[in-house]
Amino acid sequence: MADHVVARVLLRAGRWDEALAALPPDALAARAEILVDRHWWRLDAAGAAAEAVAALRPGDPESYAVRHIGDHLLQRSREEGIDLLRRSYHLRACLGARPQTAAAAATLAAGLGAGAQADQLREAAGLTARELGLTWLLPAVRAG
Repeated sequence: MADHVVARVLLRAGRWDEALAALPPDALAARAEILVDRHWWRLDAAGAAAEAVAALRPGDPESYAVRHIGDHLLQRSREEGIDLLRRSYHLRACLGARPQTAAAAATLAAGLGAGAQADQLREAAGLTARELGLTWLLPAVRAG
């Protein structure tokens, strides 16, 4: 458990490589989170992050990876994909991570298609996107 605490502190400090080195080999969800975070901040090659996400088990509680897997799963099994997108939305909302929750809401809305629930999710995501200036998210919430 101490390894995870050290890794979390290093992650928050933007010291991704050191955070990865602090993790035990079986910490798949934490590894995926760190690699995805590093990729999003550095905009470096996505290969390592994609491999780490692909190695996750479906029950791992990492919201970025769950959203990524759920979005891809929509094409093979819509019901399973929607379930994972809902899980991602709920995980992010529980953490109080507003930009991430808005992104999860927009992704879930897109997966649901037309309907009242999707409209409500897009509206909530749009409010957050406008308030926080998330210009990259605005087109997705208007597309509904």
